[in-house]
Amino acid sequence: DLYDLGARKFAVLSTSPLGCLPFSRTIGGGIQRECADEYNQAVQMFNHKLSSQLASLSHQLPDSTLVYVDLYDPLIDIILQSKKYRRRHSVTS
Repeated sequence: DLYDLGARKFAVLSTSPLGCLPFSRTIGGGIQRECADEYNQAVQMFNHKLSSQLASLSHQLPDSTLVYVDLYDPLIDIILQSKKYRRRHSVTS
């Protein structure tokens, strides 16, 4: 157990949108191969429970710092709104 070995600072990463992986899109994304919503809903439920458990765990581990790092929201935004993140190339003479 890391805490018993002296670790006091932890970063815990959320799960990314697994429904948007190529395999998931092929199997569960329909003819358009869109992100598989049921997979992403399961991921969101898992991430919510993970965040809640970390809040509870931080009270059980004195002098510890637990940080939840949300990967899901920024990645799903990039995937679903990719046009927003495209670089615009300007031609200058």
